Amino acid sequence: MNKIDESVNHLGYDWKMLSTKMKERYSDLTTYDLVYEEGMSDDDMISKMSKETSISDDELRRRIEDLHQSFASRLEK
Repeated sequence: MNKIDESVNHLGYDWKMLSTKMKERYSDLTTYDLVYEEGMSDDDMISKMSKETSISDDELRRRIEDLHQSFASRLEK
């Protein structure tokens, strides 16, 4: 497995921050589940996380957006 740079934005967000928050919130996710592999698309990552959490792709995208919003609003204060 070839990992790609985790500091890059994935799913439109800072992936390092987002993946840490996802792991904290969803205990079913492992570090491996949150690793982007070379050639992996955002849809592939959503599907990978969806399988592990039993949350639909659309709902997971919504939760990721909500998580990002709550984190971003705390940074602005």
